[in-house]
Amino acid sequence: MEKGVNFPTQWDKTNKYALLLFKRCKEYYKFGEEEKLYKSFIPSSLFHVICIIVIIYSIISLIFVIIRRDAYAKIKSNVNLSIIFSVGTIINVTSLYMKRVKYYDYPCFLHPYLTSFGII
Repeated sequence: MEKGVNFPTQWDKTNKYALLLFKRCKEYYKFGEEEKLYKSFIPSSLFHVICIIVIIYSIISLIFVIIRRDAYAKIKSNVNLSIIFSVGTIINVTSLYMKRVKYYDYPCFLHPYLTSFGII
């Protein structure tokens, strides 16, 4: 009988990062628990709730800043920086959320591109 879990069938055996991750994780799972290992990378409900709340909060903040632009100018806050910060937060959190939820379908080039765009 083998010791440890087998390589998950859903993963790509030619991917060196998948092999490295598997080597790190296999000792914590028993033989036959491939599905349990695979499911450990699926985000929990709490992750969904937190990301959706942050996205909604950022959208509401963006709308509030745009509507109350004059009030922000009176208290000497930079309206443009507030708008850029809100848009950057929306882009980065949405990119992170989509990468975690649609890990196998999400284009690999999109996350670094959106992250760098959201940071700027």
